Amino acid sequence: MLTPLEDFLDLAARFPAVRFILAHWGGLLPEQSPERTIPPNIAFDTAASPLLYGPEVWTRMVAAVGAERILFGSDYPLNLYHRIDPAPNLARFAAEARAALPGPAQEPVLRGNIQQLLPGL
Repeated sequence: MLTPLEDFLDLAARFPAVRFILAHWGGLLPEQSPERTIPPNIAFDTAASPLLYGPEVWTRMVAAVGAERILFGSDYPLNLYHRIDPAPNLARFAAEARAALPGPAQEPVLRGNIQQLLPGL
């Protein structure tokens, strides 16, 4: 059974006090539904980015929703670069993020946003 991405917009709007984190950039929800406003309680994680999208996804999504709504996630120990690395390489993924993100977005996306969401990390 499929869950259309639009359903997440409706669910988040109905429950504004709940924080929703959509994995894998939320299937690029802002680009799939450009006519809809993304509720502020929806955040997006970056898990599996190299398997699903090109490195330009970082700047596109920062422009679409803002760096404060993006959480660095990797799906580790999934090997994101299986064509070039025989084993998972989280350092390569973090380097890709740093290279693609605008300077001011790096700290929030890579560390700050999740620390605000889950204090004590």
